[in-house]
Amino acid sequence: MLVGSGALARHDGAAVLALTAKIAADFGALKDGWNGFAVLQDTASRAGALDIGFAAGAGSLSLAQMTTFGTLDVLFPARSR
Repeated sequence: MLVGSGALARHDGAAVLALTAKIAADFGALKDGWNGFAVLQDTASRAGALDIGFAAGAGSLSLAQMTTFGTLDVLFPARSR
């Protein structure tokens, strides 16, 4: 069972979390060696980038450098809200 972080940010987010966790437990999604319950991150792309070692630091490219033609082979823009 997956629940989006937006559902937990609602005024009744604690109740939503409790209900989804109960449903996951009732349907056997939680057992030894398997956790079938997760909350999707609001910034999952950022977490994924950090997982593969993409992080700003010494020697990193600035936004201007990244958007200069020919600097990068591929650049995926972030989705605007």
